[in-house]
Amino acid sequence: METPFIHLVRSPYYCYFFDVNTNSIVMVSEEAYAVLGQILKGVSPPMSAECSAELARLKDEGYLSSKRVREIEHPLTQDLDYILSRMVGKITLQLTQSCNLRCAYCIYSETTNDKQRKHSAKRMSWETAKAGIDFLAEHSIDNDQANVGFYGGEPLLEFELLKKATLYAEERFV
Repeated sequence: METPFIHLVRSPYYCYFFDVNTNSIVMVSEEAYAVLGQILKGVSPPMSAECSAELARLKDEGYLSSKRVREIEHPLTQDLDYILSRMVGKITLQLTQSCNLRCAYCIYSETTNDKQRKHSAKRMSWETAKAGIDFLAEHSIDNDQANVGFYGGEPLLEFELLKKATLYAEERFV
């Protein structure tokens, strides 16, 4: 038997496998569970006639396929170059990572996850904001709308930069 694309699952009372190709959870006998575990390890174990019949029935029903996805392609993959060069619709500028509120529910106020970004004194320069707006203008030529969003921390702490970027975007998109 080829190695099936499955994941074995056991509860206190029953044995199952999750069949990736059919997106199904299937209950199997203890012996079939053990045999499938060996097959997944690359071993071809001996099995009873009942187990062999159970696995053959499952294969006939469309389970235990060894098919694996080799390539995933989005329906718009062929159009991606065009979309990225002429149809970009939005850019979000993170004006600052600073915040004057420190709300308990804010993801950036997280203290237990060292990998999570924290509030900091980092701020965007005018040159970077301008370059972002220019990029959007140059890459949204065939889009009916273009949107500039502002993000932070608290973007209003950089109110002068927000105002300057908004006025510049209005000039570029008129």
